[in-house]
Amino acid sequence: MPFHHYALVLVVSAGLAAGLTPLFGSVGRRLNIVDRPGGRRRHQGAVPRLGGLAVFVAFVAAVGVATWR
Repeated sequence: MPFHHYALVLVVSAGLAAGLTPLFGSVGRRLNIVDRPGGRRRHQGAVPRLGGLAVFVAFVAAVGVATWR
């Protein structure tokens, strides 16, 4: 596979992860899918829990781009 295909996969995955993470964070806050402080959690406020889903979507898109001909 030529280098520009690898670069395209990198750009798609990084761009989607960077763009979707704040979007999924706001959706998580709106739907109250958050992790609240207490116990072993050391953060100060509620932290949205959907960031991993944004990274997963970016990964699936990158795999799709890598296998697409």
